[in-house]
Amino acid sequence: MRNEDDQKREKEALRHLLAAELVGLATTMCDAMGANPGFVPCGHAFGVVIEGLKCTAFDAKPEVLREQAEKVHARSEHVAKHRGVPVGPVTDPYGAWCVPGREALAEAFSNIQKAALAVEDNGVDIEEVNVALIRVLAGLGDPNSDARALAAQAVKACELAQQL
Repeated sequence: MRNEDDQKREKEALRHLLAAELVGLATTMCDAMGANPGFVPCGHAFGVVIEGLKCTAFDAKPEVLREQAEKVHARSEHVAKHRGVPVGPVTDPYGAWCVPGREALAEAFSNIQKAALAVEDNGVDIEEVNVALIRVLAGLGDPNSDARALAAQAVKACELAQQL
């Protein structure tokens, strides 16, 4: 039987995997919007993002985290296939904010988690909030992104979502 420390490590690794898959999906969705003017992903794709962010915000069980990571990856492949873009890179955002000067990324991630929870709690699907969430997530995986700008975008998305 595995000990408690092993279980905690597994859960944390799965949380990181899910967050990384979310960054990949968000990048895929943003690339699809860029390659197909006027295209905005369907509500189902955004629902997968919201559900995944919710799982990263709470103490989800390992099997739930694994299942969500698989759903997110499958949705990324689906969007890529149907919109003619590559699958976005699976990039763990948790490591990104350990880099000096990138600390604002932790705040950005926390705020998009809060925004996702507000969207789910209110049961209202607003395209502006959804698009802001994926733009911030995609930015978390881009080492050249402006950390402060992403944090500001995330705050705006969170405020908008909480006003619903």
